[in-house]
This record gives sequence, structure tokens and C-alpha cells, in this order.
Amino acid sequence: MRASSHHPGVSERTLGQLDFPRLLARLADVCRTPLGAERALVANLPASLPEVLHLQTLTTEARALQEGGESAPISGAADIRAATDHASRCGVLDPADLVQIGNTLRAFWLTRSFFA
Repeated sequence: MRASSHHPGVSERTLGQLDFPRLLARLADVCRTPLGAERALVANLPASLPEVLHLQTLTTEARALQEGGESAPISGAADIRAATDHASRCGVLDPADLVQIGNTLRAFWLTRSFFA
């Protein structure tokens, strides 16, 4: 068995049989932010039982919120990596970048308050 580079202990053949790339693509399709979708496409399988149990707990909590009609207020978050990288090199941001950064910070603040 030759393990996958992203999923130690799981062969490429097994991942193919499970249609794992398609599963990740579907997960990316339902992500609410560009960064979430990007991360979903390269999701790694948990490497240990404690990690699996932790992720199952998070999933159970998220499903309970969703079934209760609640949703994290993440809408408005954008991929601001290019703008923040430009600013970190003393670049000047245009108004549209500043609005996106402000909206993203607001979405993060609302989400943090939601889970507090």
C-alpha cells in the first residue's frame, strides 16, 4: 500500500474508491467563503482517534446549531490575503480593498461573538 501524501495511512487507491476528491469538491461548493472552499479542497484526514473524536464533537455541535435554525454570521467575509500582503509591504490599498477588509473583520467579530 502506497500512502497518500495528504492522508498518511490511506492509499491513493482507497481514496479513489471512496471518491474522496469528489467529496472534497462538494464540501468546497457549500463553503461560505473563498478561503473555506480553498481549505476544503486540501482537507486532511485526521491522524489519530482523539482528533477524530474532537472533529465529530465539532460536527455534532454545528449540526445542532443548524437544525436549531442558527447559523454562524460569516457572510461578508472575503479573501483579503492579497490586500493584506500588499499593505504589509507598505502598499496603498484602494477603497474597495478597505471595504472588503472592514466587512471581513466585521464578519469575524460577529462570528466570534456568536460562538462566545
